[in-house]
Amino acid sequence: MATSDPQLNVDHFILFAEELLGRCKNLKNVEGSPKLERKINSEIKFLKTLKKNGKQNSNSHLKSSNLSHYAGVVHAAEFLPGVIQVLQSFSSPGKQDSLTVDVVAGEGHMWVKVIARKAQALHLVWAGKGQFGERDLIQQVDEYMDCVQVHPFNFLTPEIHFAFYNNVTCPMAEALETRNIKVWGHRVMVEEDVERKLQSVLVVDSSDESDFSDSDHEEKILKQNPCFISNKSSGQINNTDNKAEEKPYCEKLTSIDDLNSLISNLNVRNLHNSSLKFSPNFVQVMKELLGVLPDFNLCDFSYEKMAEHLDSIKKVNLDITSLIALVSGVTHGGSKFVFKEKILSQQAAEERDTPCLEIIRQFLEGKELIACKSAVEDFNTILDTLGGEGEKERSKKLLEDITIVEDQPSDRALQLEMFGKVKGRSRIIFGTGDTMKAITVTANSGFVRAARNQGIAFAVYIHPARALTEQKEKTAILMETTYELS
Repeated sequence: MATSDPQLNVDHFILFAEELLGRCKNLKNVEGSPKLERKINSEIKFLKTLKKNGKQNSNSHLKSSNLSHYAGVVHAAEFLPGVIQVLQSFSSPGKQDSLTVDVVAGEGHMWVKVIARKAQALHLVWAGKGQFGERDLIQQVDEYMDCVQVHPFNFLTPEIHFAFYNNVTCPMAEALETRNIKVWGHRVMVEEDVERKLQSVLVVDSSDESDFSDSDHEEKILKQNPCFISNKSSGQINNTDNKAEEKPYCEKLTSIDDLNSLISNLNVRNLHNSSLKFSPNFVQVMKELLGVLPDFNLCDFSYEKMAEHLDSIKKVNLDITSLIALVSGVTHGGSKFVFKEKILSQQAAEERDTPCLEIIRQFLEGKELIACKSAVEDFNTILDTLGGEGEKERSKKLLEDITIVEDQPSDRALQLEMFGKVKGRSRIIFGTGDTMKAITVTANSGFVRAARNQGIAFAVYIHPARALTEQKEKTAILMETTYELS
């Protein structure tokens, strides 16, 4: 984090953090935003402590702030398409510690890592010249690759994106792209002083290689330092060509006018970034924290392609709530009742306003219907207890069109910890759909959110909840009768 402007002190950073916190609050529909708010609040407390202790102009203390990273996360959450989560943890195979993905975008099809550290420092770490314990980004790719394979979204492996907010060297960007990582950020040459440091490393390494031929030594150097290539004509080891064609995946941040221009020209695809404003202080500090803003407007994520993919999945798994909705009295003409039970009256009002039966039927049309044994057994138990004659008759016809399969929950469904909205029965039902590669049709949005908070995203089609109401009509009042009395 650069703090070259002598006018900037801790007060500027506190104001920036508070404005950043306000922007984070606008992400209220994004899961994980409260967690991001708490982290920004912690940075505000840290900065206020610096001010109280009289260290408000200390570069070393200001550099210890994590604001640059959180600013990048907020920016990515505001501008990437289809952002659904921030700071989401995913379990990693064979590891106790989970992997935290900064931003989950593309409605779940994109994992985005935000990198706010300067490009030259990252390059040094990559070449083995970092501090003890520092891990280079190329090594971290393996963690992402292993983790993403066990967390498909709608039965597709999410893409991995690395967003650089303080530039990225061309060799590092190219190395990431060879691993199928999408790279966002301004590409720069490796600076001369970094080259000299790395050349000195190679000279030291070569001092003990007298027993090897030049070609053997060169091959060893290349394995240890992938940021260098051999130049046969000169007999020297040089940087890769840093003048590779620069891809337009960023916008340089130079002034508040440039920033607001970027906003006005952006094809806004998220509801939470429709009215972005930037104060002069915000832009001034942003320029100190971040070198570039990736231009996510160039992201080629397509809602249409995602819809086409979902439509191509011809197998659906009906859970208990969907079975009930398909036979309920309230969805079959019984919505004009005022019930004694408040929840039933509310569902009836929703059904009058937006009937859900036809919407569900349209989604099910042309698809193979399955339901697991546990879902059907529990549905029949509920039906025997609460169902009316019409609801029972409709259920018989419905079950004739459904293939009942054995319970076969997927391994990742069984990994879910059972608390809150995560129940054993739901793990079986959704996990069976997961195993069968079927979209689970459900009104149980609570379980879907709870599972996603544990890093497990199931392929689902969510519809409004409807209850069995036929027997409750006996004590309800028809709305027409109510009007006549009034």
